Order: sequence, then structure tokens, then C-alpha cells
Amino acid sequence: MIGLSDLVEECFVWPVNDENEQNKQIAATIKPDEEELVRRLGDEYRTDDVEKVIAHEIDLINEELPHFKQISKVVVRFREFDKTTSHKIKRFSDDNKE
Repeated sequence: MIGLSDLVEECFVWPVNDENEQNKQIAATIKPDEEELVRRLGDEYRTDDVEKVIAHEIDLINEELPHFKQISKVVVRFREFDKTTSHKIKRFSDDNKE
């Protein structure tokens, strides 16, 4: 559902332990679409503005999901993800989670 947003160019969803390390939560690393950011926020957008807009988008998505599928952590990145030779995001690269 995240990938359907105009704001998202690419995303990587992964499990993360909660504070007690007993329950898995869902985290998402998102590479925003630069053109859409400029359209919504203007040429001089700041990183914190991007994070707010994406957090709002995630809140809207979470409203439609059951609690156990909701995204609890969001990481915004502006660089490319590590990818395989077939241009798929590498799942087990720790760099893709930052």
C-alpha cells in the first residue's frame, strides 16, 4: 500500500523487534519521489517537511490496516537502495534499513 502513494519512489518494509524484543513490529524505509516532493512542498523543501508529509501518508495507510499490520517505524532516505543485479532491493542489506 505504501508503494501506491505518489510520494514514494521506492520502499522497503522489514520486521523490527519492539523494546522488549518479544514482538515484531513493521518498519518501512522510504525513498521519496523528488518530483512529487517539489510539486507538494516547493523547490526549497526541508528534510523535516518531507518526514512530516510521509508520516501523514503512513498515518492514512495505518488507519486502513489491522493493528498487527500497521507501520510503527519510518525511515526516510534520499539515496538509492542496495540492489541485486536484477535491480531488486536487497532484503538482507543492513544499509537498506537506514
